[in-house]
Amino acid sequence: MRHPILGHIDWAERAYPIVRVLPDRLKAWLAERLAALLKSRTRSSAHPERVTLFLTDRCNLRCRHCFVSAPNRPETVEASAPELTSGHWEQFFQRSAGRISQLLITGGEPTLRPDLPEILRLAVQVGRVATINLFSNGLAPQKLKRALDQLLDGPAVSLNFQVSIDGPEAFHDANRGVAGSHAQARATLELLLDLRSRHPGRINRVVACTAISRRNLELLPETIALVQRLGALHAFTFVRSSERGVFNLSDQALLSGFSPPDFGDFLGREDMDKALALVDERLWRQAPNNLFYATNRVILSGIAQSLRQGRPVAAPCLSGVGDIIILPDGGVARCEMLRPFGALPEHGMDLERLLQSEAAREHFRRTSSCWCVHDCAVGLSIMYHPKLLRELFSRSKARAQAPGA
Repeated sequence: MRHPILGHIDWAERAYPIVRVLPDRLKAWLAERLAALLKSRTRSSAHPERVTLFLTDRCNLRCRHCFVSAPNRPETVEASAPELTSGHWEQFFQRSAGRISQLLITGGEPTLRPDLPEILRLAVQVGRVATINLFSNGLAPQKLKRALDQLLDGPAVSLNFQVSIDGPEAFHDANRGVAGSHAQARATLELLLDLRSRHPGRINRVVACTAISRRNLELLPETIALVQRLGALHAFTFVRSSERGVFNLSDQALLSGFSPPDFGDFLGREDMDKALALVDERLWRQAPNNLFYATNRVILSGIAQSLRQGRPVAAPCLSGVGDIIILPDGGVARCEMLRPFGALPEHGMDLERLLQSEAAREHFRRTSSCWCVHDCAVGLSIMYHPKLLRELFSRSKARAQAPGA
């Protein structure tokens, strides 16, 4: 059975405006009950219902803030870490069939995989995945369209897309290291929005995402206006690093090393507060019934608050239980901030078998107290913690105080 939220985002989006206007006492009761239900479901499952696949480390851009393919990394588009084949992924989806409610496909740049259409087909037809979120830099719109043509004509699956927009054209192209990348990203968003209009019910969210650092903080008003003109949803993250955003880890050698080299323009706490105020005023406050924006608000407010108070806004973290990371070579990690603890090919591409191994149990024991300000981990926590759900259901503006306080 599909996860009530991950497998039915469209239902959740329709219900959200109704929930927001319920009496506070009823919303608090609902938050408690929903969190308890979802946490019990997740902890009783031997297989995470959300899986993030890093299909490749290769990328055709060199973004200055990226922890995978920044300019001075040795990897090139032609030379990178070994990658699992589509045959491996077929095995994986056979063993995980019907157990993944939401599949996130990222990289590197997924469209650099010539077999991306085949992997998407396997996820749907063999793995019976309910929802696929595909993340792309948007540099190859026609290649992405070819990957989607078969999928849109095949079995029903809910599709969501995220394309990076760092700011206005001049900044984006300089930050991404490739002239014309902004124009291509815009073309990709326009293509996806057109496909959504021609395939109603198949494509749900089309999102432009801006990673905020000190370099583009002052450009936020212009960037928000640009994305609004395109007609896409707009997501925001804070540029992150495993070296700066992970706390209470018993052994620093467990960190993944996912950090942009020679990048010093991370946001400070006051910068985060400024970004939150700008986005709230220019975007979130204009769409109070939008679940996507409310979720983004809770995530970023939670990150800012965690840094301010020196403790997580919600504990324990369910990364590795509600979500799992699979790297291009089949390495499996609890989250992006931590090193892999096992390899799928050594376990017959059987994720459940790997998670039941002694190596996995020992890794989870060693990382049981760590917490981070990585937006994916904070976002995952919302479903399982009443405090964050109450903040999601609230009608308050973005703030850096404790969610639910």
